[in-house]
Amino acid sequence: MTTGSHKQDRYLLPIFLSVDILAGIGLILLWDWLKKWLERKTPLPTPYRGWSLFGGLLIIQLATILPHHPYYYSYFNPLLGGGATAVRTMRIGWGEGMDQVGAYLAAKPNSRDLVVASRFTHNMLGFKGEQISLLPDGRWTQADYIVLYIQQVQRRQEPSPGFIDYFQARLPEKVITIGGIDYAWIYPIPFTVPADPQVSVFPDRAALLGYRWEENGQLRLFWENLGLTQSRGGLAARLRGEAAQTEWAACSPDTPFAQQQTPGDYIESLCAPAAAGLSPGTYDVEFALAEAESVLFNFPQGWQAATIGPSGEIMDTPEQARLEAIAAAELPPDALHLDRIYDSRIRLLAYQLDQPSQTVKLTLYWQLLKNGSDPLRLTVQLADSRSLNLGRVDVDMTPDKPFIGQVISTQHQFELAAELERPLAAQIEVSLQDGNEVPLRSANAAGQELNVVMARFTIPPEQKPNLVGTTPTTAIWQNGLTLQGFILSPQPAQPGETLSVQLFWQTSQVVPQNFVVFVHLLDEKGQIKAQNDDLPRAGAYPIPWWQPGTIIEDIHRLTLPPDLPRAGYQLVVGFYQPEDGTRPLLSDGADGYKLGTVKVD
Repeated sequence: MTTGSHKQDRYLLPIFLSVDILAGIGLILLWDWLKKWLERKTPLPTPYRGWSLFGGLLIIQLATILPHHPYYYSYFNPLLGGGATAVRTMRIGWGEGMDQVGAYLAAKPNSRDLVVASRFTHNMLGFKGEQISLLPDGRWTQADYIVLYIQQVQRRQEPSPGFIDYFQARLPEKVITIGGIDYAWIYPIPFTVPADPQVSVFPDRAALLGYRWEENGQLRLFWENLGLTQSRGGLAARLRGEAAQTEWAACSPDTPFAQQQTPGDYIESLCAPAAAGLSPGTYDVEFALAEAESVLFNFPQGWQAATIGPSGEIMDTPEQARLEAIAAAELPPDALHLDRIYDSRIRLLAYQLDQPSQTVKLTLYWQLLKNGSDPLRLTVQLADSRSLNLGRVDVDMTPDKPFIGQVISTQHQFELAAELERPLAAQIEVSLQDGNEVPLRSANAAGQELNVVMARFTIPPEQKPNLVGTTPTTAIWQNGLTLQGFILSPQPAQPGETLSVQLFWQTSQVVPQNFVVFVHLLDEKGQIKAQNDDLPRAGAYPIPWWQPGTIIEDIHRLTLPPDLPRAGYQLVVGFYQPEDGTRPLLSDGADGYKLGTVKVD
């Protein structure tokens, strides 16, 4: 095991058969020798000597193995040096102790919000937060805690030797020890603002990992050396605001890291931007290679920012504030803002909608909330108020080199059918699915779940309604709805004919409730002889879509009974709630408006 390239215990399995045979022969010989020795040394009767010997061996076995319960793989023969020797000579660790890691992290406040990076993610029982696998992709920088396992430390891999050496040199928050062997180490992430080393990188030079502000105002930068030497320059940092900025300040390796210039080393450097002359406010924190001309790193974490307080103290700008600042800088001023977050992965910030006509042009603005290149499937559907499909677009959303805070836009266009009646109440429905076609839950910032309807709008008619030839009215409802006029045809009507009632509505304010419009033909006793009860424009233009000041033409047709007696009938219009039939009242307290008398000849 000391000379082979593979030192895991499973590679010993082929020799177990021969060793077990030799051990069996040895145990038989030992048993015979002990029996003879006991016959000379003990007064016990012969039948009890074997059982006594067996019981003694069992007690010895239990005494050596029970201290390792329930992690029996942590037992190593103490006659050969035990666990201390095993750690030096072979690779050990099959996930033992990771349940204790999970229990420790689960006991922390808000543990469900924690992000933990570990190589053994499936063994962390009891922990309900997010887990990231420790891979070379650099996602571990997004974690709150790093968990190293003994097998990683022995191999000095996963994700890299420099990573293992760096964290092993730090003081862990918690060590999981079993049978005298340290199996797992739990480290809090050392920086407060993470980077993405796959994005914030200059190949063969350096990759940024993150940074934090020290109490003395210095900036501690964490980075991986990819080949940067003193002769090739160093790193520099500065603060930049809208009205002022500092000079570039050189970042010098902290004392314990001064001699580390080997590619793969993880280094902490101290930078001291001269912020004393800056006014209180928020500033971008920028990093660069200090060469003839400073070359900026692309730092992806929401264009990282720092806030200078009234007393000159420097602190991290909260992530939410950074994200909002990015959105404010990237969004067009005429964009309509939204509050829709999809499974904490991506936010729908705003949209732009060109004046709807035969062609509907839509632009959506998104902001990434998590790093990663997992594909998302976007579905945008244009529908009317009854959710009847007017057009649908499906598109994959996989931005190149995505990073947190990035604002991206998607453009969508719909061609409406020429025969559609207008005005038309329309709505935009937006949904997202992950790579496994699982829908992403949408909610607002307060956590309230949202449906797929993102926005509602009206496709106006090609021409405004013409009130010429209408009979004007003064019908005003208490909720702001008004009837501006109407047209009846034919006049007079005949039994069996269809009476067309053309109504022209208007509202003085937005009315959130939808109502059914009723048009009733009543005899002298108030009995209904013909009627039409329907939503405005047959449901294609609900009242909540109506805009103040806009005239809405609404046609209702009543089929007169063929045996309807020839007489004069009262025509009444009004509204009622579809749920319970409650009628909103007019300004005079009536629940219906009398249009006049309809003569049936």
